[in-house]
Amino acid sequence: MIKLTVLAVASLGLALTNAAPAKAGTIHLEQGQIVWQPTQCREPTPLNLPEMGSESPAESLNELVARHNQHVAETQATMECLRKEAETDASAAAAAISHSAEMRIESIRRESEQSAAWLRHRQQN
Repeated sequence: MIKLTVLAVASLGLALTNAAPAKAGTIHLEQGQIVWQPTQCREPTPLNLPEMGSESPAESLNELVARHNQHVAETQATMECLRKEAETDASAAAAAISHSAEMRIESIRRESEQSAAWLRHRQQN
């Protein structure tokens, strides 16, 4: 089972690297689990709001509201970036898995046909 998991992760990583290099995240094993990490999305700047008392000037409050609004915009952009990168990577991984399965199925089919041809040949002789 470990061999298959590592092979699957390697295949996914190869698929992500080859299929969509501009947006591909990275995949690795962490405690037996597959973990995806984005590579194109920037985390929003942390918002550090100071303690304000009821006597704080309105300008300070307005500045904090503006900073908060900027943080919300950055957060939304990060979430959209993550969604797009994950969708791109998921599509590339699905395509790579399907292609690998099709290749293996074709290989097994050819092996089966070769065995059948060999047996037919042996029966005729």
